[in-house]
Amino acid sequence: MRTPLLSQFLSHLPQYHSSVSLSTLWLYTNACKHFIRIEGDKRMACYTPLHVEHFKAERVKLIKPNTVNIELRSCRTIFNRARKL
Repeated sequence: MRTPLLSQFLSHLPQYHSSVSLSTLWLYTNACKHFIRIEGDKRMACYTPLHVEHFKAERVKLIKPNTVNIELRSCRTIFNRARKL
């Protein structure tokens, strides 16, 4: 089975509402949308550490480093959830 695009996986996030709050889902979705905007919408297995480093470098130009780390933590959660499926 091919891994889904990150945007495809995000469209299924509302089904996780029972395990996390709506505000948390919003944070996850928002962070991943920024990631997609900067790195492109790829199959989840195609992202590499270089994509993450590039994302960090681009986002820190616009927001504080601590906020970038929060966004990365949210993205990591989404990737970990996808891997478990």
